[in-house]
Amino acid sequence: MAAARYAVGERFSSFRRASDPLSFGTNVICNHTVTGNLTVHNSAAAAPWNLGLCGENTIDGNLVFDHNAATTNAITGNTIGKNLACTGNGDVTGANNKVGRGATGRCVGLKT
Repeated sequence: MAAARYAVGERFSSFRRASDPLSFGTNVICNHTVTGNLTVHNSAAAAPWNLGLCGENTIDGNLVFDHNAATTNAITGNTIGKNLACTGNGDVTGANNKVGRGATGRCVGLKT
């Protein structure tokens, strides 16, 4: 399956309430390429996120994951060109993220 490609500044409405049969009840972003920054911001405790576990994402810029209240968020197996920043989240787990620069907050341990 070819990865979708998105441009800087494009609204990611296709990610809203995204669905993966293996991730029932979880918002997912999988098998995507973002030619800029990706921000996942301000989701409720009942709206956990899974970024990459169901297919690697490539983000050319920064991945900012902030103020997402769920305790079962996961960021796994992504390639991030610049920084991976996590602040104010319920919890974030994951591993094997290739990060071009640095990782901050709860995402420090998610960088390969």
